[in-house]
Amino acid sequence: AGAAGRRRKKVQEDNDEGAEQPSGQAEVSKEPAKGEEDCNARPEGEEIDGASSQEDDEEDCRFPPGPLLEGDYVWKPATPIKIFTTKFGMVEGEGDPAELFQEVPELKITHFLGSGAEGTVYKASYTDSGGEVRVCAAKFAGALPDHNPNTHAAVDLLAQRKDRSLHNIYEREKRAFELLRPKNQAQHETLVGGPLRLVQMLGFHEGGLVVFSEFCEGRPPYEDVALLDSVKAFLSQVEAETGVEVGDIKYDNLLRDEQGVTRVIDFGCCQYIGKATCTICKTEVDRIDEHAQE
Repeated sequence: AGAAGRRRKKVQEDNDEGAEQPSGQAEVSKEPAKGEEDCNARPEGEEIDGASSQEDDEEDCRFPPGPLLEGDYVWKPATPIKIFTTKFGMVEGEGDPAELFQEVPELKITHFLGSGAEGTVYKASYTDSGGEVRVCAAKFAGALPDHNPNTHAAVDLLAQRKDRSLHNIYEREKRAFELLRPKNQAQHETLVGGPLRLVQMLGFHEGGLVVFSEFCEGRPPYEDVALLDSVKAFLSQVEAETGVEVGDIKYDNLLRDEQGVTRVIDFGCCQYIGKATCTICKTEVDRIDEHAQE
């Protein structure tokens, strides 16, 4: 009887909570406070793609972008980081390394920016050879799904991993960045100078499996078919200029800033379809695989 009475009392209390608030009593707001964000909030009219979208939202809420929890992380790798000395021109293996790169002995990692299946990205800064502090994005190959990437321990793990599969991921993206790097001033204006741009590689670190690129302010654009068509047309021009076909074109791989400039920021799915010069017979060939078999 006592248990039944307690159950009736609980039901009554639940019913009372669902009733209208008496006149003059303040109603508790369910909206986020100013400055807080609802991780699952989407622009009005934007459709949600079923369970996969919900899973992505839950993952974003679990580890949202922001400053590292324990403060800035100073990374001093055993071998220096290589940063390009110019905005366009030769890449590794095509000239004197002393002319191509400046060596950076220390990197300060300040913010976690995001992660996917094949990479974890942080905001970082370094001091260049002229004493100027430069901000960049540092993308480590691989992810740590069982760790909070916003911690120093996670950065330690990412910088020390030597998994061969991660090396392959790193090499693929690094090579794509190198092939998409402008070779002259005219290419630089085409690839980096307009309202649609390719984010540019700044450097790399072989030991830590890290690629460094421009840090760009902005956010992925809302669904805009016209914009996506413009990006695809731009990438067709990029393909003609560089011989690189950029794949996996979607809103999450774009970043749009307050000035309306849209950048393609992910080159994990690229294919080189251009010509190459055979190192044996010194002829320029279109179909590389077929020529290699000959």
